[in-house]
Amino acid sequence: MDRQKRNQIVSLVDQAIKPLGYECLEVEWDQVERALRIFIDGPNGIDMDDCLAANGILKDLDDLDDMVSGAYRLEVSSPGIERPLRTVDHFKEAVGQLINITLLEQVDGRKRGKGILEKVADSGSLTLNIDSNEWSCPIELLNRANLVYDWS
Repeated sequence: MDRQKRNQIVSLVDQAIKPLGYECLEVEWDQVERALRIFIDGPNGIDMDDCLAANGILKDLDDLDDMVSGAYRLEVSSPGIERPLRTVDHFKEAVGQLINITLLEQVDGRKRGKGILEKVADSGSLTLNIDSNEWSCPIELLNRANLVYDWS
C-alpha cells in the first residue's frame, strides 16, 4: 500500500473512531493474507473491548471498503510496546526515547535510522542521536517510524 492511500485510510478511520475517544495511529496492509491491520490508541490505552468497539464501527464503513479492493480481513489492534509514530505530537511525546525511522528518500546519505530522538522542531524536523552522531530529517519524508523497546 502506498503512502498516500495509507494516509487516506488513517484519516478516514480516525474520523470514524474519534467519537469513541480513539485515535488511529497506523494502518498496515498484508497482501498475502489480504488483511488490513488498524492500530488504535486511546487516552487510557486500548483493551480488547476497545478493539471490538472500533471494529464494530469500521466493519460497516463503506468508504473503507471502497479504498480496499476485493475481500479483506479487518484487524483492529492496540499499538503495542513499539507503537507507531506519525504526527509531530507523537514525536514530541517520544523525545528521549529510542526510535526507528524509515524515510522515503535519503537525507545526508541515510534512509533509515535507529537512535534516541533528541528533539522535534515545530516545523517537523526530527533530530536523532545515532551512535553519538546527530542526524536530522524532515517529518514529511517519513515512511514509517516507531518506538523501539530495549529488551536487555
